[in-house]
Amino acid sequence: MEAKKRYEENRERSFQEHWCKDRPWLQYKNGNMFCSWCTDTAVTPKDKLCNFVEGANVLKLETIKVHEKTKLHERSTVKFSSSTQDVTETKADRCLIQLKKADYDKLAIKFRTAHYIAKRNKSFRDYVDICQLDKAKGLDIGESYVNDKGAAILMSNIAHVTLQPVIERLKSANFFSFTCDGSADFTGEDMEIVYVRTAVKGGVADQFLNIGCAQSATSADIHSHIIKTFFSLGLEEEFEKKLVGFCSDGAANMQGSKSGLAALLKHTRPYLVSIHCLAHRLELSFKDTVKKSKVYEKAMVLLIGLYYLYRKSPKLKNGLKESFLALKQKQVLPTRVGGTRWLPHLDKAVDAFFKGYQAIRHHLESASHTSPKAEGLAKIAADGNVITFLLCLKVVLYPLVTLSKTLQRENLTLADANSQMSATRTVLSQLKEEKHTSIQEVLESAQYKGEKLKFAGHKTGIVVPTIAGELIDNITSRFPDNVDVAVAAKYIINFKNWPNCATHLKDFGTDAIRAVVEQFRSVLEDTDCDSDRIVSQWQLLKALIIEKFPKEFTDTPEGQLSWTSVYKAVSDSGFDDILKVIELLRSLPSTSVRNECGFSIMKLAKTKRRGRLNINSLNNLMVVNQLGQSIAEFDLRPAIENFMVTPSGRQRRVQGYKRKSSAPEADYIHIDEEDEVQHAELDINEDGLLAECYNSDDEEESDEDDEIDEDHVNKLICLYSSD
Repeated sequence: MEAKKRYEENRERSFQEHWCKDRPWLQYKNGNMFCSWCTDTAVTPKDKLCNFVEGANVLKLETIKVHEKTKLHERSTVKFSSSTQDVTETKADRCLIQLKKADYDKLAIKFRTAHYIAKRNKSFRDYVDICQLDKAKGLDIGESYVNDKGAAILMSNIAHVTLQPVIERLKSANFFSFTCDGSADFTGEDMEIVYVRTAVKGGVADQFLNIGCAQSATSADIHSHIIKTFFSLGLEEEFEKKLVGFCSDGAANMQGSKSGLAALLKHTRPYLVSIHCLAHRLELSFKDTVKKSKVYEKAMVLLIGLYYLYRKSPKLKNGLKESFLALKQKQVLPTRVGGTRWLPHLDKAVDAFFKGYQAIRHHLESASHTSPKAEGLAKIAADGNVITFLLCLKVVLYPLVTLSKTLQRENLTLADANSQMSATRTVLSQLKEEKHTSIQEVLESAQYKGEKLKFAGHKTGIVVPTIAGELIDNITSRFPDNVDVAVAAKYIINFKNWPNCATHLKDFGTDAIRAVVEQFRSVLEDTDCDSDRIVSQWQLLKALIIEKFPKEFTDTPEGQLSWTSVYKAVSDSGFDDILKVIELLRSLPSTSVRNECGFSIMKLAKTKRRGRLNINSLNNLMVVNQLGQSIAEFDLRPAIENFMVTPSGRQRRVQGYKRKSSAPEADYIHIDEEDEVQHAELDINEDGLLAECYNSDDEEESDEDDEIDEDHVNKLICLYSSD
């Protein structure tokens, strides 16, 4: 001890700079250490006597640590932290610090349960059962936020933080478009679902934004609802200055030239591009081709009738399975033709019919003795004209199904859609010239897969050239060339359309770029874009891309080159203006398929037993379901941080309090007064006896199932079988 004492007396201590790390308040002047925060905070004489206010001359790390534990320093730390940081963030962090680990673990379990409920489209009442199951397992989850209303509160916090990246992306993007579609749910409310499309640094994203109820299905009310949606999310400036495109189906209240939603948006944005969904247009082109064909109607009665027959009768369904076993064939049951309008469903139904044709014929003929429906369907299935027509239809459907799947692809650009459309027209033209010998053999032998066919009256013959020719004409009329200049310029952003020769590349896309700049000049200038330099930058950009990526143009005709890689290569080379034009073109949507998928997800969340689901809760469920992380990767910390601070900035009570009441104790949600306001607004009683879901649209297009009603099918079976 004496040696250590002598060592300390003879040692010359010095101030170490690394002591200042994570201590912004620590200062060293004239051989003394000072605390700048305590110096400014000290008011009383006792505070001013503090060593770090007057100056501490004992240069030890231990001296600093002792000062950090004093009450004066704790007060000054709180004061200066709140003055230098965002209030909400500071309070959230402070609440988390004050939150005991046990309480945090309880919240974590309940937040993960609420997240699971949304991702799996479960009822809020399932949340209550899972909480009871957790308690039965011995998990301590507390007594607050363990009922359906508590689940809704937790869900709203998860949805809030989940939607923030979408809002931030919209604010950082130079341009955006949105797609909108409407449908009436089974409660009669008109639901409008909105997706936004942005292009940032070469990456394109179609993301869910909101689902809500408009006052009515009129364009004016939908327009008001759209404005309210963007404004409520703090996107007023983005909606007014960055909106460049809009896409929907062909409903009159959406695409009407005089008073549709597109026309209302163009009143203040004459440059806006309005796009009729390409996938819907393809479906309408096919309907235009077959709508007058009596054989097509008869064929649809056969396919739909088979589906209803085996779906509604377990006895007949088992008989069909036995027929497959007797023939030693793989079981392929008839599938639904309608339900949605996408062509792949029709192709799947036709394919299933032909794969199981022998078994279906055998079973229908054996069951016709006891079932009039089976007898009628057996006669239609033996009709040579119907079978020949379906074989021809199957040939034509293949390129259409490929195109339809492409148009339904996520993040599809107009350029990609245009390339696939051109390829489909080429394939249809080739089908007109082919001989189709397999169909000709069926006509000549009057047999298909060994089963005899009867041709009543005149033989239909091979109608592939007729169907293909009419499809080409209808597709051409539904996809006109005299479209908006921005849509016409879509080909320049697809590298598949770029010539790989420097001579041909010189003038490629120049006129299209000029047209786009002229149409969107005001929008481009709002982003500090120099319109006069765009064309010259376009010329330089083409040459630079060919020089930096020669292999992609010569060796990969499929086009592996992407705009993301181009952005990384030229982002710092002075091409900011032309890259903004490319972002504008890539932000234009080609389809509103995501909206149709969104309604399918909505029907999983809002079922007949959840008819009274609050629209805000439904929107929160949709946000978490479509934008949220997977169950395994869910990061709950941001949601808990948001939950711990109330909208007014107060700390939320986790354990809460018990209400004074003379009545027997009930299962209350233990929340503070501010939470009770949110509690009252959440009406999530899931009882209700409601009708089947359906969608409706305008005269031109309808979202109702294309499937014929079962009673009508039965009448048509009798009619066609008697023929």
